Amino acid sequence: MNELTISNIVSIILKRIWLVIIVAVLCGALAFGYCSFLATPVYRANTSILITNGGIITESSDDSIQTNDLSASIYLVDTCVDILKSQKIYKDLSTALGEKYSYSSLKGGFSISRRDEESLFIDISFRSTDKEEAKIIVNAFTQLAPSYTEEILPSVTVEILDTADSTSCVYPQTLSTTVVFAMLGAAVICILLVLIATLDQAIKDEEDFMAHFDIPVLGSVPDFDNSPTYAYRAKTGNVSTGGQ
Repeated sequence: MNELTISNIVSIILKRIWLVIIVAVLCGALAFGYCSFLATPVYRANTSILITNGGIITESSDDSIQTNDLSASIYLVDTCVDILKSQKIYKDLSTALGEKYSYSSLKGGFSISRRDEESLFIDISFRSTDKEEAKIIVNAFTQLAPSYTEEILPSVTVEILDTADSTSCVYPQTLSTTVVFAMLGAAVICILLVLIATLDQAIKDEEDFMAHFDIPVLGSVPDFDNSPTYAYRAKTGNVSTGGQ
C-alpha cells in the first residue's frame, strides 16, 4: 500500500478534480430535482400562549409584578406543557373538528414546548401537507388550551397571544439539501480516488519510481512502438509508405 501524506492526497484529488466536480454537480442536481418535483411539501403553523398563576399582576395602581407570583408561574409552565400533551385534549380536538381526524394522528402532528427555561410562553405548532389544514387545526387546539388547562389547574390563567395566520415550509429544505448532497457526493468520490490510488502498486513514471525507491535514475528507455516520430517508424517498418 502506498504511503499517504497530505500532499499526496491533495495531489491525487487535484489530478481528478474534474471528476469530483462532475459528481458533486450530479448529486446536487438529483437532490434539487427530488426536492422540487418529487418530495411532498410539509407546512408548519405556529401559535403561542402565556401561562400565569393568576396573581402575577397585582391589583395595585402600579400593576407591579410580584416575585413570588412570577416564580410560581415559571414553575407551572412545564406542568402545563405536560397537560397539553395528554391524550384527552386531542380527543376533544378530534370531536371539535368533526371527527375528520383521529386523535392519534392529531397528536403526532403537534409540537408543544416551552420557549426557554425562564419563559412563561408555550409555543404550539402543527405540521401538515396542507397549508390551510395546518392553520385550522393549530388554531382549534389553541382555542381549547385555556379551558382545558384551567379545568385541571384552576389557579392557572392561560392567555392566547398568537394565532396562526400563515405557514412556513419545513420540508423539503431545497437549498440546504442540494448543498449537502453535492458535498457528500464530492466527499465520496474523493475517498474513492484516494483508496484506488493507495491500493495501486504499479510504477507509472520516473517520479513514481523515485518516490518508492531511493535509487538514482540515470536514464529511461523510450517507448518506440508508440513513438509519434515518423522517421523512426519508417526505418523499422512500422508504417507503410506510398502504395506498399
